Amino acid sequence: MPVTSASTGDLILSFGAGIAATLIGVVSKYFMDYRFERRRLQLQERTAVSDVMGNSLGQLRQSVRRLHDRLDSVFRDPRAVADGWLDAKPSPADDGYFLKSFVLRLFAFLSWATIVQWAIDALPPETVRERPDLRTLYDGLDHAKNCLTNSLIIDESESYTDRQVTLLFVDVLDDVADLGLRAYQRNDKTIPRSEFDTEYLMDREPLRHLRRWLALTGKGSQRAMILARLACLRECLEFIRIGTAVERPQIDRQRLTDALHYAERISPAPLNLSARVPGKLEAFLHDNRNS
Repeated sequence: MPVTSASTGDLILSFGAGIAATLIGVVSKYFMDYRFERRRLQLQERTAVSDVMGNSLGQLRQSVRRLHDRLDSVFRDPRAVADGWLDAKPSPADDGYFLKSFVLRLFAFLSWATIVQWAIDALPPETVRERPDLRTLYDGLDHAKNCLTNSLIIDESESYTDRQVTLLFVDVLDDVADLGLRAYQRNDKTIPRSEFDTEYLMDREPLRHLRRWLALTGKGSQRAMILARLACLRECLEFIRIGTAVERPQIDRQRLTDALHYAERISPAPLNLSARVPGKLEAFLHDNRNS
C-alpha cells in the first residue's frame, strides 16, 4: 500500500510538472509572439511616419535653429535696431542682408511647421496616439505661430486687433504657409531659395507683409511690441522638440525679461512689458497645454 501511494504521488507530481511546463511554454511563447508582433508594429509605424514625413522633420529642425539664431542676434546686438539693420529700403532689392535673411528664416519656419503638421494630420489616428512626441511637436508648433497673432495680447493697446500692426493676423500666417507648401509640392518636397527670392524681389504678398512687419515700420510703441512678440517667439521655439517625447521646458524668464527691456528702450512711452509679458506668455502656454 505505501508503494502504491508513492507511485500515485509520483504520477501526480509528474503530471503536475508536465502541466506546469506546458503552461510555462505557452506563456513564454505568447510573450515572445507579443514582443515580436509589437516590434513588427513599431517598425511598421516608423516606416509609415518616415514615408509621410520624408525629410520635413530635418528641414523643420534646421529652420527652428536658424530662426532662433537670428532672434538671438536681434536681441544681442543693439545695432540691429539702432543702426538700421532691419530697415526696409524703397525697393526689396536694396534691402540689407540682415532683414532679407530674417524674412527668409521666418518664412522657412512657418512653411516647414505647416508641412510637418500637414504630414502628422495625414497619419492614421492610432499612429499619432502611439507617438506622444508627435502630439507634443504639433502643439509646440501651434504655440510658436499663435504667439505672433492676437491669440496672445501682450499689451492693452492691442485689444482692438483689427487696427493693429503689432501682430500678424492668422490669414497672413496661412498665406505664408500656403506659399511655402506650394513651393514644396512643385519642387519634389523641398523649398528652393529661388522661390523665396522671386517672391521677395517682386514685393508680393504675403512676403511683403512679413517684410514690413520685421522691418519695425510701426510708429510710437508699436516697434517695441513687435520686438516683444519676437522675444516670445524665441521662447516658444525652445518648446519644439523633434524626435523625443520629453517634458516641455519652461520659458527662460531672465532671457525673456532682458529682451523685453531691450524692446522697452526704443519705446517713446513707458510700456512695462518686462513686468507683464512673461506672466502672460506662461499663462498662454499653460492654458493651451490644458485645452
